[in-house]
Amino acid sequence: MTEDLSLIADVMDRLRAATGVKDIACHRIADGKLIPLLKTETDRLGMERWKQVHADNPVYIRNDSLLTALLERPEVVRLDDVANDPRSQEEFFLFGIDSLMIAPVRRGDEVEGLLIAASIGELHTFTDEEAAAAEELAALLGDR
Repeated sequence: MTEDLSLIADVMDRLRAATGVKDIACHRIADGKLIPLLKTETDRLGMERWKQVHADNPVYIRNDSLLTALLERPEVVRLDDVANDPRSQEEFFLFGIDSLMIAPVRRGDEVEGLLIAASIGELHTFTDEEAAAAEELAALLGDR
């Protein structure tokens, strides 16, 4: 996965434009957990708070059934109503996420990171077109 923050920021801006969702984030996966790289700055959840919550509550893949499944079958995952979706995980509620779309960032067959669109403060129904855009944009961060 690229570590080029300007490329990551560009991809995040493009996902924000494609979905209309303001909170976009990118994580690297290392040592079996999510490592926060970059997030859009918003009134609801700023990057410093986001990184602090991750530091205080590390997200280990093995403890998260949704992420474990995503790594086994790498495809875009959509949760349009986090509060009522049985796949939801505790960390989604720590950030106040209402709707979520996760696109795996791959290098070959290995998932090295995640590109995430998180709707905070309102529900968002992610469309097939938005999921396709997320998949295409995540590919820009992966195979290089």
